[in-house]
Amino acid sequence: MTANPLDQPRTLLKTLQRAREIGLETGLKYVYEGNVPGEGGENTYCPSCGELLIERFGFCIKKNKMVGSQCFKCKTEIDGVF
Repeated sequence: MTANPLDQPRTLLKTLQRAREIGLETGLKYVYEGNVPGEGGENTYCPSCGELLIERFGFCIKKNKMVGSQCFKCKTEIDGVF
């Protein structure tokens, strides 16, 4: 019998936060914490200057400070489709 993945307990927030930290420490530029809206791990930050570029709450974009596909502050090109 195959286990139902929906029967598993939720991943702890601190585990998701640590996984994000590890990704960022290893050089990944855009690492997000999923399914925990309001904790800050769903936002996009500039990998060069650290400025908050896209603020999200769940699937909603609250603020978008990018200019085209660049950071509004340091003009670094941000990967993605905008």
